[in-house]
Amino acid sequence: MKLFYFLYTTLYNQHMILVEEITQRKLLPRDLLGAVKPFLKRPEAVVITGPRQAGKTSLLFLLAQEIIKKRKGRVFFYDLEFPEDLELLKDLSFPSSLPSGSYLFVDEIQYHPFPDRFIKLTVDHLKGKIKLIVSGSSSLEMKKRFREAMVGRKIEFVLLPLSFKELLLFKGKNDLLAHLKKISYKSISAYLEEYLTYGGYPAVVLENNRDVKKRLLGEIFTSYLYRDIFPLFKLKFLNLRNLRNSVIR
Repeated sequence: MKLFYFLYTTLYNQHMILVEEITQRKLLPRDLLGAVKPFLKRPEAVVITGPRQAGKTSLLFLLAQEIIKKRKGRVFFYDLEFPEDLELLKDLSFPSSLPSGSYLFVDEIQYHPFPDRFIKLTVDHLKGKIKLIVSGSSSLEMKKRFREAMVGRKIEFVLLPLSFKELLLFKGKNDLLAHLKKISYKSISAYLEEYLTYGGYPAVVLENNRDVKKRLLGEIFTSYLYRDIFPLFKLKFLNLRNLRNSVIR
């Protein structure tokens, strides 16, 4: 049944992710979800930061699904990796055009030219009217900008890769998870070895092929270097292949 009370006009629907797409996504819960939900009622912006590929976008979808399910208000979801969404939200007054009582989700807020001002103006001028929930990089540059302008205007949560308990959940091992404190080491040794070897990045955990796991980790490692380390330290050249091979074997 369509949710008729979610009204999307041409103004809002540039590349906006629609309600139908949000509700159709099959997602596994994260431990952080329960900690974030109570703050959806507060006026501060909810800011989800954390490592790349840790699952920040999925957490935003889980929060949006919760709001849609309980019919708490209208949901507007934008991903700033899409040029259309970025162009629309460059207008710092855009949130004021949304209906009162709306929830505005902005994924990849670090791509906004003025993320700190966008959050500050939305919270200061639309408190009680628009609830802002964003995700963004945990790079040092972003943390500096947020620290200087966001005091009292945001509640920040850091999403890390999967814990070992979450890994068992993603693997569908609910029986082991339910008795984790009582079961023998032998019962979980294979999963623990995998966790210690490959870590808890969701995409890596869900992949069974070891060669593909290594490839995915390599891509994550490369992304960190080019998007975070290189710009931060203004590096122009690095023997990336040798460095990556020394870390990921």
